Amino acid sequence: MEVELKLLLAPSDVAVLDLLQRYAVSKPRTRRLTSTYFDTPALDLHRHGLELRVRRDGRQWVQTPAHLYLGRDREALEWARRSVLERPQHAVAHSWVAAAAANLGDTDTARAALAEFSRRLPSYTISSFRDERLCANDLCRAQRERYYAGLAKAGLPE
Repeated sequence: MEVELKLLLAPSDVAVLDLLQRYAVSKPRTRRLTSTYFDTPALDLHRHGLELRVRRDGRQWVQTPAHLYLGRDREALEWARRSVLERPQHAVAHSWVAAAAANLGDTDTARAALAEFSRRLPSYTISSFRDERLCANDLCRAQRERYYAGLAKAGLPE
């Protein structure tokens, strides 16, 4: 699983980087990422604590699961499939396919994607996702429940 750590440091905080490198479990690597954020002219997503981002990582494009959270399961499934094609080793992308397909009633696709996800993260459950506490507000938590509901329909244990 990929873990992303974002830090905003002043030039005078260089000692923090030395500390992080001392405790790193692998050698740090630098990559150029380009993120494009979308919103309405009235900033409706921002006002509700949401973001819609498309990120370019090298030659790959990665879409966040915003469509899934907003109930746009067909679009979510399309983007999730693209993510799986671009990065088949990314376990969470398989979970997006599973949840979106299950929400659309495509049980075969959902179960196949969930099997692929579980092969990569065998001990993960819906509770594991909840324990990540990725949402900082009630609206995001409520919308993320659609994701969990899809995973439950696909067969991921609580």
